[in-house]
Amino acid sequence: MLRAFRFLAQSLLITSLVGCGTTAPWYRKSAPKVPSSDPTHATGVSNKSEPPVLTDYDRFKDDTHVYTHPFYVVAESLAFSLHAYLHGNRTRLAKHEEPLLLLGFSSPSEDFRYSGPQNCIFIVNGRDRVDLGDGSPSADYLSFSVTPQLVTKIVSATTIEARLGTTEFTIAPPQLSPFRQLLEMIRAPQDSS
Repeated sequence: MLRAFRFLAQSLLITSLVGCGTTAPWYRKSAPKVPSSDPTHATGVSNKSEPPVLTDYDRFKDDTHVYTHPFYVVAESLAFSLHAYLHGNRTRLAKHEEPLLLLGFSSPSEDFRYSGPQNCIFIVNGRDRVDLGDGSPSADYLSFSVTPQLVTKIVSATTIEARLGTTEFTIAPPQLSPFRQLLEMIRAPQDSS
């Protein structure tokens, strides 16, 4: 069952990355995939013994996947994570380079109700609405291509409410600490403040 879940999560991410509109020309040639060693979607929760931000390098595609462990936003049924993809064996962006960033929702349940396109809307600080549009669905994973500026806006918020399809939830700002760590990790040295 666990092996099947990992396979579905991998195939979903591969499917969702095709045509997601990244400005990186090398992504138009091949879509990165979540490696089989990626534990983030096996259980839907973070493994406390591992760091909050992990990296995987695919030497055959020459791509690096930097990702956070998912955390539940709806008890035991919907988990949230952030993924970045960079070309080459590296975790830092070059100056003026835009990474491929994906906000991901996953579910360990067998009846993943987000298997069709679902709209996601965030309300940041009680006033700013951010409509991510429809995500790219797969068997048990839903991803949204986002910009670093949008992720920064979300992680800097004091209140975060969201709706995915018909499911509403709130995110406590401390839960997004791994997202901040990921952004800091991939930020180009010249862009660091």
